[in-house]
Amino acid sequence: MKHNTFPVSMALVPAWYGQIGLILFPDITIQTGNAATIHEVTHVFAPNGNRFLAEGLAVFAHEHLQGPPAYPNFGVDLKVMAKRYAGRADIAFLDTAATPKPPRLMSKTLESRGVYVVAGSFVRFLIEEFGLARFRELYATTPLIPGKREAGGPERWERIYGLPIDALSSRWRQNVEAW
Repeated sequence: MKHNTFPVSMALVPAWYGQIGLILFPDITIQTGNAATIHEVTHVFAPNGNRFLAEGLAVFAHEHLQGPPAYPNFGVDLKVMAKRYAGRADIAFLDTAATPKPPRLMSKTLESRGVYVVAGSFVRFLIEEFGLARFRELYATTPLIPGKREAGGPERWERIYGLPIDALSSRWRQNVEAW
């Protein structure tokens, strides 16, 4: 039996290349029941040109909708995991990553797993603290256009949330520490 060779599940990157709706899962994640199904379906229905926001929404959706235990948190509450990474997370820098930039290249201080956890935790914070409507407004500023790299500018944060991204990041960090 021939096994597929891609190391991670994906739907966002194929969408960026024009293959919207294509979802790839490593065989082992299917066999063990650890496929990030909701995460990848989120990318199909809500892709985004900002990789940080796209991954954040997908990680949050997978947790919130109780998908099977899967990468990056395998069922552990994002609030708990975020404490491990919050002190090293540069949210403003992460926000500059346009799709399809790989998460492993999005941060100088976090490995891929940390990027995903921080992204999911930050999106969860935004939605819980400011509501889904504002998050949707932010998300709409960076639609995914196949083949185009567009992460959005920092001005959109203050326009939508009334605070610059660094202030939001500080509030998120305080929130994480209080958990």
